[in-house]
Order: sequence, then structure tokens, then C-alpha cells
Amino acid sequence: MVPFKDLTATARELAGDMLQCSPTSLAYTRRALYQGLDGNLETAMGSKGFALEKCYVSPEHKEYVTAFMEKRKLISKRQTLAIRLQLDQTSTDS
Repeated sequence: MVPFKDLTATARELAGDMLQCSPTSLAYTRRALYQGLDGNLETAMGSKGFALEKCYVSPEHKEYVTAFMEKRKLISKRQTLAIRLQLDQTSTDS
């Protein structure tokens, strides 16, 4: 619970934190939340496994791990978005 007077600041802080996350992981998280509204535990567990698998093999994950191992900053958000768009295009071509 957040006091009403702090709601906007807290929401902005949360949004800022989310911007630091992989767009792929955010997309799968959003999908899981919506599926959870009408789904059951079995469906949720299956979706979780699918999402983890897709996230672990994504170009974004590779960049996050590489940046961590090289002790450097991540590529820019614009570059991450370009990777995401490339990933989406690849999945629609299949």
C-alpha cells in the first residue's frame, strides 16, 4: 500500500525500474499477468517455462550477460528496442 499523496512518485519510480528491464521479459511478464486473470495454475506454470526459455535465448539476455562479464554498461535502450524489433520480426517469419 502506498499513501495517496505518494502514489504518483511511487508509480514513476516503479516505471523507471521497469525501463531498466529487458523489453522481452517485460512483454512476457505482462502476458503472464493477463493470462493469470483467467487461467489456472497449470496454465501459469506452462507459460512461465515458455517465457523463461524465450528470455534466456534472447539477444537481450546475451547482451545483459556479456555486459556483466565485461563489467560494462548495457547497450542503449534504443539499441535494445532495435534488438527486440528484430526478434519480433524473426518470430513472425517462422
